[in-house]
Amino acid sequence: GDAGREVDAEVPLPRDPPVDPGPDARPSDDPEAGDWEDDPGLDPDAACCEPIGPPTDIRVGEPARGGVAIAWNGDGWGVLYTLPSDGAGMDGTTAFQALDRDGRLVGGLRRYEVRAAGADLEWADGRFAALVTTEGGGPQETAIALMDRRGVVDAGWTDLEVGGLGATVARLAHRDRWVAVSAYGGVPVEAVEIDARAQIVSRATVDPAGSARGAVVGLKSRIVVFFPGFSDGEATIFARALTTPIAESDSPRVELIRHRGDEASMAAARLRDRAVLIATHGIGATDWGTFSSLDPFTGEFDAREIALAPAVTLRRPHDAIGLDGPGLVAACFGVRAGDPEDSWIELRVFRPDGEEAAGAVRVTDIDEAIAIFPCAVGSDGERIFVAWQAESAGLVRVQGFRLRR
Repeated sequence: GDAGREVDAEVPLPRDPPVDPGPDARPSDDPEAGDWEDDPGLDPDAACCEPIGPPTDIRVGEPARGGVAIAWNGDGWGVLYTLPSDGAGMDGTTAFQALDRDGRLVGGLRRYEVRAAGADLEWADGRFAALVTTEGGGPQETAIALMDRRGVVDAGWTDLEVGGLGATVARLAHRDRWVAVSAYGGVPVEAVEIDARAQIVSRATVDPAGSARGAVVGLKSRIVVFFPGFSDGEATIFARALTTPIAESDSPRVELIRHRGDEASMAAARLRDRAVLIATHGIGATDWGTFSSLDPFTGEFDAREIALAPAVTLRRPHDAIGLDGPGLVAACFGVRAGDPEDSWIELRVFRPDGEEAAGAVRVTDIDEAIAIFPCAVGSDGERIFVAWQAESAGLVRVQGFRLRR
């Protein structure tokens, strides 16, 4: 078959008819919330997860050192990959690969005429929202496209006209919207609201002070934006909850926690009715991080410092996903110890209070540089799939895991 080969564009599949849940809808309003458990049944002294079969290789055909994202679509997986230009003749690229529910290749690799670096991917109502950091003659910006489960573009790529570093996207089901958030250096943190045709309908400045990082989480009728602020050599983690239209949201920012050090690497996820953020110092981290959560419907929040053993010279959270059923947050980290050749990607699973539910799992050993390049994590509610970049082999690799319950 054509699995893994490049394919031409096709007509996009019809999207699911959107159902507006209303202006105050919560994730816990879903019927599936009745199956949410109080105890995930993990042994805290054992590894959290075990692999499911061999990994799947997506051959991208060039050194894999760009952005990667993975998302569950209800019946399978989508993997988005970006590679920036290297300034020495290598053109950038953006590509998408569909996988079946067990992570096997379905159809061909699709490439788009968008040179890009960072990537984020979310699924809702029959469409992936693919957000990328674009390359051009000036500062990096962001672009978004809506595509079907095969990666066939239905709408976009739309230039969002905001700085591109730290860009993420989330679903705002009320009024059938998507919201992208971008943070770039010291410029203001911006949110852009997009409709079902990938057209911009509203903008909001989340924080005028600016930040080098930002992350957004969707919770049906609310979004939560996380961002760090920096002063006196320390970072403070902030959050704001927004509704649609976001330009009319006037909610104040919430100070969650002082974060030791002058740099914060972050990964955010939704867990039930709360937005969750895991942060570390990134480069120079030892054996700690912070875990913050905010309920945008009540305003209640919790934040604390957490232990992340063993001590290393770099531990950077790249992506996180919530598992509503067992009540867990899974996150993948790029890690480097003192020896430059001693680097790996690890998978950790946290309870809602930030405590680790079980031991970390080393997903793969990697070269030094790839500890900095992103890994990605997705879930179908029970299983966890991790995607990462095997630079020397020109691959994006995907491995499924099951909880050891």
